[in-house]
Amino acid sequence: MKLSPHSILAIAALSIFCLIVTSARAEKPMIVAHGASIDEICRKAFAEYESKGVGTVKPLHDGGVSGDSILFSVDRGLADLGISGNSLEAMIQIAQNKKVTLNRLSLILSRRLGSMPIALITYPGGPLKLTGSQAKQIFTGQVKNWKDVGGEDLAIQLVVPNNTTATQESISKLILDGEGMQMRGTKVIEGMDKVVEFVAKNKGAVGFVTTPANLSSVNHPIHPAVASDITAVTLGEPSPSAQALMNIITKQIQ
Repeated sequence: MKLSPHSILAIAALSIFCLIVTSARAEKPMIVAHGASIDEICRKAFAEYESKGVGTVKPLHDGGVSGDSILFSVDRGLADLGISGNSLEAMIQIAQNKKVTLNRLSLILSRRLGSMPIALITYPGGPLKLTGSQAKQIFTGQVKNWKDVGGEDLAIQLVVPNNTTATQESISKLILDGEGMQMRGTKVIEGMDKVVEFVAKNKGAVGFVTTPANLSSVNHPIHPAVASDITAVTLGEPSPSAQALMNIITKQIQ
């Protein structure tokens, strides 16, 4: 059957339209809500994901958010994927403590991607070793001077990165025997790198950061090993794009 010029033009126009729609769908960025404590890990994974041509990633919040916000974003469909520095159970507990309403919790699936070390850091010249008991006394506020844990006569200044509820929960569980961290007088700083910078420049400062982080400018005393789970959450089964990013993160932290 011979097509008329008008029919040929119509078919061509329809083909171009389909290509445009398909391309637009393929280029839709994957929205990810990630934890502040694992911001550096996630940013590296996002970059690798995009460099491989899998697609593009749009972080829901630059710098990351807390575990309850991640869970809320996935529950409400605001994010295609959530990545937290804590387990699903811990995220749920945090959300309940903050009275965050989750409407589709039964549909949320989680997968443990691995774990990340948590490093205790002190000012240059600080103690080279701390026992679990000493670390607990420092972060619960029972000890306020370095001389009481083998250091110099110098006031202790606690420093924590903001929006790191997951990391603080891990420290509370693994070092503080379930006790809360002393927050009165504690300096809260935006970002892991800024915490390292502050500790490096202020005598008496002590804090924690998730690794990988550049610790060359601070003292990194030997202390009991602490690590926090990295967990991915999705509303239902993860999409191929989400699975691809999850695989990249798993590979990076092995």
